[in-house]
Amino acid sequence: MEPVSDHCPVITSLVKSFTSGIRPFKFMNMWLDHPSFDDVLHSVWDTWHGGMAQFSLCSKLKALKTPLKALNRDEFGSIFEKAKEANAAFKEAVQAHMDDPLNETLKLKCHELRERANFLSEAERSFISQKSGGKFLLEGDRCTKHFHSLIKRDNVRNSISHIVKSDGSCTSSPEEVSILLVDFYKELFGSSKEVHPIDEDVVTNGYILSTADCISLVAPVLDIEIREALFDIGNEKAPGPDGFSSAFFKPRWDLVGGDVCRAVREFFVTGVLLKNWNHTILALLPKVTGSPRVSDFRPIGLTNVLYKVITKILSRRLSIFLPKLIDKAQGAFVQGVILWTIYGLHKNLLGATIDQGTLRVVCLCCTSGRHLIRCPGASWKTF
Repeated sequence: MEPVSDHCPVITSLVKSFTSGIRPFKFMNMWLDHPSFDDVLHSVWDTWHGGMAQFSLCSKLKALKTPLKALNRDEFGSIFEKAKEANAAFKEAVQAHMDDPLNETLKLKCHELRERANFLSEAERSFISQKSGGKFLLEGDRCTKHFHSLIKRDNVRNSISHIVKSDGSCTSSPEEVSILLVDFYKELFGSSKEVHPIDEDVVTNGYILSTADCISLVAPVLDIEIREALFDIGNEKAPGPDGFSSAFFKPRWDLVGGDVCRAVREFFVTGVLLKNWNHTILALLPKVTGSPRVSDFRPIGLTNVLYKVITKILSRRLSIFLPKLIDKAQGAFVQGVILWTIYGLHKNLLGATIDQGTLRVVCLCCTSGRHLIRCPGASWKTF
């Protein structure tokens, strides 16, 4: 008698899969060590791009993305497999040379394969370190399995597959999730909030800077200030919407530094900021496990390096005079104290008789930005 079973296979989908879409450009530090990188950079940077200095710099960065993508595809595609194959080929060549130690051809081949294996191994380490945010990575550590697990863990933990709505129901629709996230952060960041008018009679009685302080505050921005601000940004910091980290600018400063300095100085002279510079990616990191609500994410703002340079210069100059402008009883903007609001700074600046050009660039940085959220389905929503 043949056995009879009442079991049958069942395929269950617990989470709706989303298409990954086109991945945004991200500069990879491993490209810097490739012999062809400088040729690619010069081919774009030596080309004239018209317009204002800010626009010209952004045009060069945009034009550079296409050849860099091609370099990545041709030389670094499937980096893990290439590194493994190069290491295996080197070991085979070493074994062959040991069997025939007087063969100069095999000796030269071993040298070439060793160089390639080391290059790809270092590129693999750099790639994994950058993907995992490996700030704790020790020099010489090639624990690729460890960093693979970190990348997989972060991808699962940071993915947004569903959201619990205000009525308690759960939605996994990409359209609904996108609307809920954008509406929440629009409300949180104040674009839809009512603003109480400022009493000018109150703020005009604030602290006043001396004439010498005002002159020092509005002094022309020097190239050394711009360079120090940019080099103060860590190489492993996540890039903004343009995809370029500070690691791109630092080692090739002799070539790109002039364009960067001209663009930044142009902003401080004209008070005009290119819209693309003040775009910010909101990376949403979950604070809880399970079924999250829109308020259960920690927003991390990822801004462009060029915008960071401007804000660093402004903050460094203003920090010198803040003790003269802020009342001792006011907790915000005091070093070592949590910053709760920018209202106090705005109030004090209005009453401090600071040069109007400085006020204009500060307000421009605070009010002209746009935020981008990458929602399920790889769609970008802006507000």
